[in-house]
Amino acid sequence: TRVPQVGRDQLETNFKRRHIVVLCNHQVFRVEAMTPDGRAISPDKLEAILEQIKAKAESQPGDPDSDVGVLTAQERDSWAKLRAAIAESGEPNRATLEAIDDCLF
Repeated sequence: TRVPQVGRDQLETNFKRRHIVVLCNHQVFRVEAMTPDGRAISPDKLEAILEQIKAKAESQPGDPDSDVGVLTAQERDSWAKLRAAIAESGEPNRATLEAIDDCLF
């Protein structure tokens, strides 16, 4: 994972990661995509989870002004500063960034 830093990104590796992140309707959803023994969940199970995410995101849309995805298009140093401010703003935001940074894809 490349974590944006001012001047140069920081590379991080975690071989224990088992989740993916789904961005849907201005929300971030963490999905455990691998079983504890390292196997991928079945396509049918993944499809069901994605359908649940879609339904939830459509019924309870997120706030477009808090959409972290749009910030990643910023120039690296600007994004790094914004990301640091987001991480320092509270636990839910820090946990969201960690889930994104640490996902399989």
